[in-house]
Amino acid sequence: MGLIKRIAPLALAAFLVSGSDVEAKAIDIKSVTVESSAVFEGNRDIKEYVEACSDTKLTNSQVLKWFKVAHEEPGEGFHERATILNCVFHGHLKTKDGRSYAWRLDIGGAGYVFLSDKVNDVIHFRGPQL
Repeated sequence: MGLIKRIAPLALAAFLVSGSDVEAKAIDIKSVTVESSAVFEGNRDIKEYVEACSDTKLTNSQVLKWFKVAHEEPGEGFHERATILNCVFHGHLKTKDGRSYAWRLDIGGAGYVFLSDKVNDVIHFRGPQL
């Protein structure tokens, strides 16, 4: 009985902390705006990649659809799980409750929504390649 009394508060605290983290980062996207053409952020000496990236186009509706089908991923180990092709688009989105956030989308299927200017205040998404 004494062990249960000691473990129960720890288990409850872990549950509440992990649950509140998910709640705090969930966003319901209403609209997106693509604000840049595709930019290749890899080795610019590989001209074929730079040219292929610059030919890639995305519309607001394509990006909104991508975020709707993508799923949120934990930040830890995200870049090992995600496909990063270094051809990226940038923009802003609006949530249904009126908030506005910057986003970044790699055509390999990795997306980021930046909740603030803080380094780790970001939601990671994985979805289909574009």
